[in-house]
Amino acid sequence: MGKTSDGGIHFTSLVRAMSWNCNRSFFYSSLVVDAYGNGFLFGPSLFVTHDAGASWTRSANVDPVLAVDAIGRSVWLVESTCTKSQLTKYYDCRAKLLTSTNGGRTWATSPSLPKLLVDTGEASANGQTYLVRASKLEAYVLGRPPESVRGKPVAAPLWFTSNGGRTWSNRQIPCGLNANSAVLSAAPDGTLEAVCAGGPSAGFQPKSALQSTNGGRSWAMKVQCVITRPKSCSSELNSGYLGQIVALTSRTDFEVGDRSLLLVTHDGGARWLAVKPYVGAAGGTSQVLFFNRSRGVVVVGYQNQLLVTSDGGQTWRRIVVKR
Repeated sequence: MGKTSDGGIHFTSLVRAMSWNCNRSFFYSSLVVDAYGNGFLFGPSLFVTHDAGASWTRSANVDPVLAVDAIGRSVWLVESTCTKSQLTKYYDCRAKLLTSTNGGRTWATSPSLPKLLVDTGEASANGQTYLVRASKLEAYVLGRPPESVRGKPVAAPLWFTSNGGRTWSNRQIPCGLNANSAVLSAAPDGTLEAVCAGGPSAGFQPKSALQSTNGGRSWAMKVQCVITRPKSCSSELNSGYLGQIVALTSRTDFEVGDRSLLLVTHDGGARWLAVKPYVGAAGGTSQVLFFNRSRGVVVVGYQNQLLVTSDGGQTWRRIVVKR
C-alpha cells in the first residue's frame, strides 16, 4: 500500500499490508480511507491502518467483511455471519452491521438491521453492493436478489435509514430480470443508480440499469436485457461481468467488472459506452474510485498499473506504480 496526494499520479514508498496464497484462490479486495489517517482493506479479511498507511494490522474481531464505508470518523461495516464450513457451500447467511465512531478502533453491533441475506458462493462482495452511505445518518443496505428457479424477474431487497440505523424503511429495486446480484451508487444530489445482473457466461452477463430520484421509493428502468428479445441485449453494458458502479453525477456513471472495459453513461443509464482509449482491455477492471468530481482512479488487470483522470473521466492517463 502507498499514499498519494495528487489523485494517484505519484505514490509514497509502498509497504506490505497483507499477503495470501495466490495458488489457492483469486483475491478481491477493496480499500476505504477517511481524512484522519484511518484505512480499511477488506474482502473477506479486514486489515486496518490508523497511521495513514505506514503500518497495517489484521482485525481478528470481525467475520468475513462485505462492505466498509467511512464518513469522517464514523465508519460502518457489513459482515457475513457464515462460518468457514459454510463458505465452501451455497448457504444463505445473514448480514450484520457494525458501527464505529472513532475511525474503526472499536466497533458496536447494530441490532436493528433487518434480515438481509448474503451469497456465500463468493468470498467477496465483488458484483454485489451491500452498503451505501449518503451521510452520517442516512444509509442504504442492499441484499442479494432472491434468484427465481423459474427464471422470472426478481426485485433486490433494499433498506434505508435516516437516523443512523435506529430504524429502517423497506424499499426494493425491481431488476426486471432474474438477477443474482445488484450494485448501487448514490450521486452527490441523492440520485440512486443501480445495475442488476443475471448469470454470467462466456464474457456475457444480462444486465438492467435503473435510476431513482426519490430515495429508492420508485425506479425508472433505463435499459433492460430480456433474453427472449435479443435486440434488447445490444447494450455494451451486457459485455463483461458486473463489478461495481460509481455515480459521479445524476447523469454520469462509471461501471467496472471482470472481463469488462471501463464503461460510462452520460444520460443516467440509458446508453453505455466503453471509455476510449479502451481501459481494461486485458484483464478487465476491478475498481473505480473518484476523490472528487475531477480526480479519479481505475484499477485494471495490468500488474502495478492504474488509470488516473483529472477531468472527470473525459481522459485517462496510465500510471505505473513502482515498488
